[in-house]
Amino acid sequence: MIFKRIFGLLWVVFLVSSPIVFLNTVTAARMGSGAVSIVNAADGTSNFNFTTAQTKVGDTLVINVTIIDALDVATWQVEIEWNNSLLRFLSMTIPSDNIFADKSPVVVPPISLTAGSIIMGANVGPEQTAFNGSGTVAQLTLLIKKAPQQGQTVETDIGFDDIGNDTFLLDSSLNDISADFAWNNAHYDYAGQGESMLIHDVDVTMVVPSSTSVMNGSSLIITVTVINSGSFTETFTVEVAANLTYVAPSQTATNLAAGASMTLDFVWNTTGWALGDYTIEATADLPGDQTPTDNTLVYGVIHCTKFVEKPQVATISTDPSAVQSTTIGQNFTVNINVSNVTALWAWNAGVTFNSTVLKCTGLHNGEFLRSTSGWSNLVTDPIDGGGILKLGAWLAGDRSGVNGSGRLAYVAFTSVGIGVSDVHLTDVLLISSKFGSIPFEVVERGIPFEVVEIFTVLINETIYGVGITENFTGTGNAYALSGVFNIAFDVQDKKLSFDARATGDWFCQVSVPKELLSCNSSSGWMVNVDEAPVSYTVTENVTYTALYFGHDKGNHSVEIIGTDVIGGSLPNLPVQNLAPPPLLVAAVASICLTALVAALVDFKRTRSSYRNIQWIRACTK
Repeated sequence: MIFKRIFGLLWVVFLVSSPIVFLNTVTAARMGSGAVSIVNAADGTSNFNFTTAQTKVGDTLVINVTIIDALDVATWQVEIEWNNSLLRFLSMTIPSDNIFADKSPVVVPPISLTAGSIIMGANVGPEQTAFNGSGTVAQLTLLIKKAPQQGQTVETDIGFDDIGNDTFLLDSSLNDISADFAWNNAHYDYAGQGESMLIHDVDVTMVVPSSTSVMNGSSLIITVTVINSGSFTETFTVEVAANLTYVAPSQTATNLAAGASMTLDFVWNTTGWALGDYTIEATADLPGDQTPTDNTLVYGVIHCTKFVEKPQVATISTDPSAVQSTTIGQNFTVNINVSNVTALWAWNAGVTFNSTVLKCTGLHNGEFLRSTSGWSNLVTDPIDGGGILKLGAWLAGDRSGVNGSGRLAYVAFTSVGIGVSDVHLTDVLLISSKFGSIPFEVVERGIPFEVVEIFTVLINETIYGVGITENFTGTGNAYALSGVFNIAFDVQDKKLSFDARATGDWFCQVSVPKELLSCNSSSGWMVNVDEAPVSYTVTENVTYTALYFGHDKGNHSVEIIGTDVIGGSLPNLPVQNLAPPPLLVAAVASICLTALVAALVDFKRTRSSYRNIQWIRACTK
């Protein structure tokens, strides 16, 4: 079984419409000759070929996503990518004659995770038949941002990304049928003819407030990013308004080179402003801008309140905090709990562990969702031998949801080997009875994603906790099974290593006990990502060294190498699997979701804000 990254509420539709099939799906043998294509809406080809004599900056491309020879298609999702320096996203819609037009589809609006990409999807809806035949799936509109110079050409593919994960098709039994289809991309080619197309163009690309709520009389920082998409170095003014009233004096972007971007901070002092909701927008004012449609960007609503709004937030926890086993075959249970939740209707989570030390022997529904009228289904998707579990549940019958605190599920384990296993939660999501995301936190901290996980290193009968903070840790993850995995410590090489998975720009802080691994100077550490050294910053206190570094999206292997290891070199200490002497323990399971955050209070760093994009994955065959 595989995990599909299905966003929005499609997962809920699957549960409501096909709960039995969802649990017991058998992939049918089938052969397919269909195709999904990105085509020019004007002529049906896969080419967008223009010259500056025909088309100018500011004109648009209308792109159709089509399917031919479809058989039993019940769900689709596509991620489309292009060069954002050449083309800008305007819209993605479902046309009136789309393949699900005669059904009752559930359509999730387009989501842009990064500039130059868009994701959208739809499901036929409950109790609807799947689609057979050929037709239009969706329609994408892009705007031409950049013109080529005379005699030059700019070009980019407009193509599907991550087929089988972010881009896929499912049949009515939730089988993945992506491999039955050819996936055809399009190509954009813009050639410069005649006089050189030099333009003046600046854009507002991002508006990020420091908070979505501000207490009346206090200040809020609004960060605005602008880019010069034109051909000339430009000087222009930038303004931020709340309900069309400027929140602070305008600022000047001075001598911004073509292709360069700039970030400006505006401080909104709300003293004297009325209580209420304010729509925030930023505008770049460049006289003579030839594409003014992208000069203003609306962020959304900021709440100006009399008191700081601190609604009660649900919390997720696990227990017990640690288990020590003295014999192979010892059984124990890990509980997954929720507290102070309101109107909980569905949830899902991932559980990761060391499969060489522990074996999952059972996944069981908790009492919390079953505490009201109706009944609750538990959906599970174990990956045998991989140390990864996915589980979730929804409430059938009573759709009002459940309030309060209780146990969501419990996972039964047995110890199967000598060593240490941390058990971590990942990709937790709570859904309300109104199909909205329920905010929650694992620990009281003010910075999103600043959840510290403690990974256990057992050396010579002593346990050392290595703290790792990164923006895809545990709660609030946007992607399936993102985070840190497979941590290991090599005494002989004086090296701490782990794998990291992230689908966006990634930062990480690793807090290493000095008793375990240290360095003779702050600049003497070596931090490698995918075997290549990266720059880092160091913070220290008496007991810990914190190393902070970052990288781009993807699957990465990380190595942190020091100069001094516990007990000198310990040449006779075996290092395989971090195993203690066999008679010490058979397995130690440390349930370390949040418990040791306080040990690292001396390490604080200003983080970039990351949007908590709420996705939920369906476990599908």
